[in-house]
Amino acid sequence: MKLTIVLLTTMLTCAYATGLSQSVTFTGKEVPLKQVFAVIENQTGYVVFLNRDILNDAKPVTIAAKQMPLAEFLSAVLKEQPFDFLIEGKTIVLSPKKIIPPAILLFDPPGRDVSGFVYDAKTSAPIRGVNISVNGTNKATQSDERGNFMLKNIEGDISITLTSIGYEKQIVKVTDKNSRILVALRMATSELDQAVVQAYGITSKRLSTGNIVKVTGEEIRRQPVMNPMAALQGKVPGLELSYLTGNASSPIKIQIRGRNSINSNVVTEPLYVIDGIPQTVLESGIITNNRFGVSQGYIQNGISYTQGQSPFFNINPKDIESIEVLKDADATAIYGSRAANGVILITTKKAQAGRTAFDVSIQQGVVTVPRYPRMMSLREYIDMRYEAFRNDGITPTVDNAPDLLVWDTTRSTNWIRQLLRTGNNTDIGATLSGGDMRTSFRLSSGYTEQRDLNTRTGGNKRGTLHLNVKHATLNQKLTISLMAAYASTKVDAISDPVSGYTTAPNAPPIFDESGKLNYKGYNPNPNINNFTFDYILKPNIQKTNSLNSNLTINYTLFKGLILTGSFNYQNMNNTNDIFQPVASQDPNSSPRAIAIFGNTKNSNVAFEPQINYTRAISKGRLSVMLAGTLQKTSTNTTNITGLGFPNDDQMKSISLAQAVAATNTQFDFKYAAVFSRINFNWDQKYILNLQMRRDGSSRFAPGSQYGNFGSIGASWIASEEEWMKRMLPSWFSFIKLRMSYGITGSDNVGNYEYLARYGTLQQGSTTRMFPYGDVQPYVSVVPVNQQYRWEELRSLDAGINLGFWDDRISVDFTYVRKRSGNQLTQLPTPSYTGFNLVRANWGATVQNKGIEAAMRIDVIKKKNLLLALNANITRNTNKLIAYPGLENSPFANRLKLGTSLNMQYVKRVTGVDPLTGEISFEDYNKDGVITTNTNVFPGTGNDDNYVGYDVSPDFFGGFGADLTWKNFGLSMQFNYSKQLSPPVGTGLSIGRMANLILPDDLLTNHWRKPGDISRYPKFTTIGDNRGAEYVSSSYLRLNAVQISYAMPEKLTKKAGLKGCNFSLNISNLFTITSYGADPSVLSGSFNPIPRIIVGRINFTL
Repeated sequence: MKLTIVLLTTMLTCAYATGLSQSVTFTGKEVPLKQVFAVIENQTGYVVFLNRDILNDAKPVTIAAKQMPLAEFLSAVLKEQPFDFLIEGKTIVLSPKKIIPPAILLFDPPGRDVSGFVYDAKTSAPIRGVNISVNGTNKATQSDERGNFMLKNIEGDISITLTSIGYEKQIVKVTDKNSRILVALRMATSELDQAVVQAYGITSKRLSTGNIVKVTGEEIRRQPVMNPMAALQGKVPGLELSYLTGNASSPIKIQIRGRNSINSNVVTEPLYVIDGIPQTVLESGIITNNRFGVSQGYIQNGISYTQGQSPFFNINPKDIESIEVLKDADATAIYGSRAANGVILITTKKAQAGRTAFDVSIQQGVVTVPRYPRMMSLREYIDMRYEAFRNDGITPTVDNAPDLLVWDTTRSTNWIRQLLRTGNNTDIGATLSGGDMRTSFRLSSGYTEQRDLNTRTGGNKRGTLHLNVKHATLNQKLTISLMAAYASTKVDAISDPVSGYTTAPNAPPIFDESGKLNYKGYNPNPNINNFTFDYILKPNIQKTNSLNSNLTINYTLFKGLILTGSFNYQNMNNTNDIFQPVASQDPNSSPRAIAIFGNTKNSNVAFEPQINYTRAISKGRLSVMLAGTLQKTSTNTTNITGLGFPNDDQMKSISLAQAVAATNTQFDFKYAAVFSRINFNWDQKYILNLQMRRDGSSRFAPGSQYGNFGSIGASWIASEEEWMKRMLPSWFSFIKLRMSYGITGSDNVGNYEYLARYGTLQQGSTTRMFPYGDVQPYVSVVPVNQQYRWEELRSLDAGINLGFWDDRISVDFTYVRKRSGNQLTQLPTPSYTGFNLVRANWGATVQNKGIEAAMRIDVIKKKNLLLALNANITRNTNKLIAYPGLENSPFANRLKLGTSLNMQYVKRVTGVDPLTGEISFEDYNKDGVITTNTNVFPGTGNDDNYVGYDVSPDFFGGFGADLTWKNFGLSMQFNYSKQLSPPVGTGLSIGRMANLILPDDLLTNHWRKPGDISRYPKFTTIGDNRGAEYVSSSYLRLNAVQISYAMPEKLTKKAGLKGCNFSLNISNLFTITSYGADPSVLSGSFNPIPRIIVGRINFTL
């Protein structure tokens, strides 16, 4: 952290290099060529290298150019000169033109050779791999690493088409007088042609056979959140996002196209890859969010009040170039066994050639509660409590009703408003970048601090450094890229204070007059503890240091063949400490200070060699990749608990504890793979993509360690067919059909599960076995099965992409069907084996089937006015379609063929009994009593649970708008979901000493006396008046808003700046829902996702 601040301060105060342009402005008549070169060097910084003797043959130059790209300017200046030029890095090399004397021809010449140079219109950098085809013929080639190309035996006038991913297609006419041409390609503005990152390469929406959704870094930064994953919500069809807690550092659950695994106790997240580095932290199992299928991330030890820490909390959103979500088998199969749940690629910003620039970003704002739930007023609460005692026939006493007989019944506190406060958000960042065609760099740093809504917490702090350096040899054959990202974070959290929020409104203050916790005021009877705020003084301090690094070396062996070696190293160290001082505990309970010290260390080393070959074949382009992966991941966790410290000030020294208990885990994971991809594109119409992979994992026993995966994808751009163009109306601009099928897999069974393991605890026991003859006995704790293999997922994806009015309107429809089989789960074993269950494959099949739709409309597309709308929707159904022997499985009481894995079964409520005021349930099995049997599946007639609620969303998605007028901008993004959840506060009955979040009509429509016909049951202090239904938690949320203004160029120049813009950014502006709590938080927490409002200024020096 200190290093981050020092570097940030240095960068903010250091001098910066003056900017140089990649274009030339010059007007002159009969100007000496030497003077023109001086102008070039002055305006661009490029150096002209030549033999001065050749200037003797130079001719004066007449030219008028305004902001002309450098390569185009040179071509015009040297058009009639006896020289050729070549741009190498920041050097312009001139050489005499080769003059070939005419030969005596005995036959007609076969044609001429046409050479060319392709470069980026903005940077003048050469572009390699551009497809160049001669229209009307089968002749084609591609540019080399220097941007040069050659077409042989060309006769007469021709036209050529140049295409490259990420650039606009260009058609150039070449007359029979031209032997060399220069072509500048401009970056694509159409969404169809913009570059999209795919696994081990790039593609475009037009040419992709897979289902990939791109979210740009600009879109992510519009939402001022510390975890960039949160900005994906509502933007990607098929991606369902929810939160574990409202804390900024907490893990976020992302599920792509439904749940695939029967076993709910395993992590089912997508594979995350940052700049080619898979983010792998081995699960220790010490703490678990597995009921949600979410990894604890960087915290794999002990208790965490934030439910873990997301690895993406350590990423600065300003360093992100784009996030690509890979959904179908064609897009993900190249990752084989790790891709069953989808893949998310995070690409950070890279070094780019250009003028040296120094960018600064400053952000300041507030963190607020977006919506306070309605709680009972003091009068309503007091009436509710007295009514509950009357219904129960119980007399209130000091012990059972201190809120009525001891506490001040005129005092009223809304504890949610008391405990949740307005926080703040501060973000400062600086970036230094620049370089030439040979060596370029980008160095950025940032510091972010956000105080969360919970009072008395230090909030979240993050410092980051990100470095990217790229170097190329003079001939561009060898390139070396280095990326290193360091982050240091600190989280100061307290536990989710649900009990504090529901405290009686007339409860005494939290602290007494001496500043200590007010146990005495809450506990008139010292043997009964009513105090609910002890967590306030029990902090959880989490500190993390992480490093992601990558070294990539590319060498062009010859035209079209590139050798690549990628070396990845990742290291993470997290401390997770919880302190429970004496000051936080009831003084009547003989308190002892307790400290828990947790530590997680993770390292990941990987090497990936690649061979890439591309070749133009007639009208087609063939791309072949052969690659491999070697990876080793190690995770080590320790947890040390100390009890009985002399005083609270010495709790950080474990050596001073009177008693110490420690645990340790160590996991090593090794992974190897070889994979290949073959892509063939014929005439920009027919595209075929084949992928094959063979994986090896150390999570399986020898003989079962390897699995084969792969996919086939194809697309047909029908709108490129001449006969289709004649059939379609002029406003129909694009039709593409695509389909893919493939097999991916999962090895998510934990480490060493196939080995026999021994421990000192018997199965199902928490008591350590006693020594025998001073020898500690060990017993087998894991049964052996070395036969289980990979889980497999077979995916079918079919889609159509449509464009109208020159793609001003684009519509995508996708049909998805996934079937996950060979499930890795547990089988029951005979009792005589000493174990109840053993890890194995089971022939169960889970199906996810759905439809995804997305639309984008450029409503207005003018020079000074742009308006674009976007929308997407997803409908997915989950179903267990096969499970042989389900009745004998561990899931017999939870799963049912033909239903969703997410189905929850409850009793059917028939209403409120008018005589007793109690909820009545249907006696489904007609046995005369209301029962629940957890040993059988609901609906079998063995109990009364048979009403099923699928907690999967019926549908979800998002929509938004982007408006630009001159220098002003406005963007908004909504997300929505139609879903069910348990009622808020289901853990408490109405009538007890708690102020609950209640339905608006409960106080006026509940049972009060015999004969009442009511919707809600009576209040009670002892019974259970909770219903069993799930309720609607559907919502519509305005997730992100940005209002921006860019200063005009004249004003920025006067201020001595290269650019400056201001913006107001808002996250989670409002949520419309009938649900009492935040419907996107999984854990039932009352802590909502905060509303964040910030002002931001960005300027470039």
